[in-house]
Amino acid sequence: RFFAGAPTRDQAKRIFWADLKAMTKPFWMGTPSESELTIRLVTGSEIVVLGMDKPERIEGSPVDRLVVDELANVKQGAWDRHLYPALATTGRLGRAYLLGVPRPGEQFDALAKLAKDPTATEYAYHNWSSERIVGPKAWAEAKRRRDPIVFAQEWEGKRVSVEGRAYYSFATEHNARTLAYDSRLPLLFSFDFNRSPGVA
Repeated sequence: RFFAGAPTRDQAKRIFWADLKAMTKPFWMGTPSESELTIRLVTGSEIVVLGMDKPERIEGSPVDRLVVDELANVKQGAWDRHLYPALATTGRLGRAYLLGVPRPGEQFDALAKLAKDPTATEYAYHNWSSERIVGPKAWAEAKRRRDPIVFAQEWEGKRVSVEGRAYYSFATEHNARTLAYDSRLPLLFSFDFNRSPGVA
């Protein structure tokens, strides 16, 4: 059993349905069900496209393969409560491919951290940018016009942490420099949050 999901049923259908039908047509056992978004194959396999707005839909039978796109927008807790258990049938362990733009979110962050842990050998983390997909002109325009954090996240596929920053796009390499004191000019100080030590 193979499941392809996205945050909503309509989104999952848009992303997967036409491609899955085209790829599997020579192996259909009957006509795919448009109402159930299910393809049954002559091998006995079943492919189901579903929305993750109710992730419990996946429960009930073993799941051999699962692909979920736009994971950052899937309900918090879906992985631990519904998806992972459906893949963990004894003697029939399934695999999952969890995709999406690395937007901030507790569930996505926890899985990304786990996948980057060298001791968690059953997980892997991969990322790629959209540079080769969108073309050089669109890439250059996006890089020039977009906020650096948004560009890194949405276009370069990077996990960007802005946690604990008052000015989220601050980076020492391009926001700080050494200046020489010029006694002809006034000095202005701005103190940050009135906390000790005083940072100006």
